[in-house]
Amino acid sequence: MPAFNAGPYISEAIQSILNQSCPDFELLVLDDGSQDNTQEIVLSYSDKRIRYLPNGKNLKLVATLNKGLDLAQGQFIARMDADDISLPQRFEKQIQFLHENPDVGCVGTGFRTLGLPQDYDVLYDHRPGMVQAQLLFDCKIAHATVMMRRSILDIYPIRYNPRYIHVEDFDFFHRLSLITRLCSIPEVLYLRRHHDSQVCYTERNHQVKIERILREKIFFSLFPKAFAREEDFHSFERYFVQRDQPENECEWAIALKQAEKIIFHPGITLYGAPYLNRMLARRCWDMCTGMRFPSLNIVKAYIQKGFMKWFNPGPQNIIKLILRGILSK
Repeated sequence: MPAFNAGPYISEAIQSILNQSCPDFELLVLDDGSQDNTQEIVLSYSDKRIRYLPNGKNLKLVATLNKGLDLAQGQFIARMDADDISLPQRFEKQIQFLHENPDVGCVGTGFRTLGLPQDYDVLYDHRPGMVQAQLLFDCKIAHATVMMRRSILDIYPIRYNPRYIHVEDFDFFHRLSLITRLCSIPEVLYLRRHHDSQVCYTERNHQVKIERILREKIFFSLFPKAFAREEDFHSFERYFVQRDQPENECEWAIALKQAEKIIFHPGITLYGAPYLNRMLARRCWDMCTGMRFPSLNIVKAYIQKGFMKWFNPGPQNIIKLILRGILSK
């Protein structure tokens, strides 16, 4: 649990861990140079399972997270933010899941927002292949909810990279997904607090910029033949990340070509590749149906290029699109 000036919320966070139905744990509270009463609150607890570890100075989040990974002694390592709340059965259910799924190295949970005008639940896709596919675009596993096998981090020197500050989880989980399977329990086991001082609000513009740099690096490394030029990635990002709608048949053909290069890329070894292919094929079909004046050429290209293998919209939808194109002339 990294903490920086967490006085208003850290007591609730600590108590939620002490209330876990699984009592066998150590709680590392890594104080990153707090100037408020964080230290006083943590040291007021007499529970021997709590280890208070002050940095002495502000090292920032990435260095503090890496320190926690190095100092953790348990078989499993769970993340927790100092302003959030873990529900009582979180650890128990995550440990049970990891025991029952030895091929999964990291598991998150669903969460409920806390502090918004209207709170809501977030449940990510639980299939490991889909998680890996989604991690090529952005972080689709809730960072503060995860529990990881320490054995994997002992074997592979994966740590948070300060180069990707504020999106360090996106980078970390993508690299982790290349060596083990990631999953998310489709159940709310965590309450994620929202307030104005959070990075997602104060550093949002920086996050978007660094996300794009990281995403470009990921796709260039995995699909080098698909992105021979930087312009190729810009086109891909426009249609498949920002989800712009092609304005004409020529632009749609460019988008289709970018998807084709990835779906039929030689030597791809991602276990999430089938899910990625389906996501891209579905997006291509959605762009077809989004065309104001769809042509028969568009439908023919979608079918002849082999996209039907990954997303088949069905004969009725194909006929509807063709008829719409004919009637719009």
